Parts: sequence; structure tokens; C-alpha cells
Amino acid sequence: MNDLSIVVSEMNFKYLGKGLYQMAFEDPISGLIYKNERYEHGIEKTSKLIDFFRKNPSPYFPKIYSAAIYETSEGKGFHYFTEKLHNNRNLQDQFAEISIAVSNFISGDLKYNDNRYIATKYGYENVPDLNAMFEIAVKFTQNILRQRRIQKAAKSLNVNLEEFMKDIAKLAAFGYKNDMSFDLHDDNYMVRQNENGNTLVINDPFV
Repeated sequence: MNDLSIVVSEMNFKYLGKGLYQMAFEDPISGLIYKNERYEHGIEKTSKLIDFFRKNPSPYFPKIYSAAIYETSEGKGFHYFTEKLHNNRNLQDQFAEISIAVSNFISGDLKYNDNRYIATKYGYENVPDLNAMFEIAVKFTQNILRQRRIQKAAKSLNVNLEEFMKDIAKLAAFGYKNDMSFDLHDDNYMVRQNENGNTLVINDPFV
């Protein structure tokens, strides 16, 4: 299945919406989400990020089931299948708390930690290795866990903050390597719904 029109018509996918770079559809049989990237300047970015998610499985990253770059008469594209996530507006306050914590971690806010290197805008040449970033993530988590709001938000979203911040460190290292900037705000968080309740999942973290 290469051409988007063939996929949609033959598979009877349900159209969900269109973002800046992608169109999204739901497979009514499997319940999986099919996303198609057709903008040439976005294909490389998206394909690298999806490959990162596949190689670094985490409860806080979306599950990717298949992905491929393809060629059609209309040009190159990239498509993939991912799990269905939910945007629960009732959890917006909790998303905001986690988002603030991530922002402080990435920007190296001295109020929370003494790292001045993890930043998306400055100091690319000074970024420490991943093990050093993990050490910073652990220290940072120990500091923010003193805040009851963070504790409450993490618990309601099934987030182990230390493991979550390590995953953020992995994302940061990936972003630096590929010249991508973080764009993590409240709307970039969704939830996976299952028997364990709502689990926070990062969605589209870069620009």
C-alpha cells in the first residue's frame, strides 16, 4: 500500500484530521492509527523520530507497529502505524505540571539542578554523554519529587519520574544529534488507556 488514496479507499480508513506535516486515519479493524507524511522537508525528521521510538521502547513513547518511506507518482512519502492515544482534557493540569518539569530539566534551570548543558538553544558543543545526562536526570528527579504537585501529577499519569526523565534525556541526545528543538508543551502529551488507568505518552516532541 503505497499511494494514500489507495490506502484510504481500499482499507476504508476513517479520516481523523490533518496537522502541519501529516494526515491521520484510524483503521476500523485493528483500531490502530495510520499516519502519512507527504511534505518533503518533514519526511526525514519524522522517519528518524519514528525509528528512535521503535529502537527505544518506553511506556512514555508511542508504540510503533510498522513504518516505511515509499515512492509514488506524486513523490516520496513516509507512513506508519501507531497505537491509538487519547487527549484527556480532564488531565490538563497534570500535563501542565509534567510539562513545566520537563522544561526546567531541558533548560538547565538552576532552581532545580546545577546542569547548564542540557538546553535546546545553547551549548550544543557542551552536551555531556548520555550516562552523564542520566545522572543529571536522577538528581533532578530527586529535587522535583519534593514538590507535592509533581508527585500528584506523576501518580495520576502512572509516571515513574526518574525513568521518565531518563527518557527525556534520551530524546534530548537524539534531538541534539539531529539538530531538532524541543517543542514539548501541554498539547504534546496524550494518554494510553488500559486496565492500569491513564499512562502519559509523549507525542510529537520536536519542531
